[in-house]
Amino acid sequence: MNKLYGMAFISFFFAVLFGAFGAHWIKSQVDIAVYQAYQTGALYHLIHSLALLCFLALGEAMSSRKKIFYNSFMIVFLGILFFSGSLYLYAITSLSWMVHITPIGGLLFLFAWGQLAYFFLMEKKS
Repeated sequence: MNKLYGMAFISFFFAVLFGAFGAHWIKSQVDIAVYQAYQTGALYHLIHSLALLCFLALGEAMSSRKKIFYNSFMIVFLGILFFSGSLYLYAITSLSWMVHITPIGGLLFLFAWGQLAYFFLMEKKS
């Protein structure tokens, strides 16, 4: 479990790092549309880093449901890499094909949130 918390905090670290990098360097290097894409990646990165911590805390509080939170953690972590990572690389490298990877991350986010919603809505009361 400690390694997962470490992964969540590393994700936060990079969310702040890339946010600052965008505000202080990327903004002056690219056009407004590319900068807005970069900002979107940074925002989703930060929001989903917080979700990672929430999944871990909820998994500990609801130990019988730990597996569903662990699965969501891993899916969201991959979503951050694909969604935010592709937007960061697009802005930094100008490789336009990177934006075709972004929706994979978005689908991973949707799958994780949908999985949690389904699990809790369909769970039988004990």
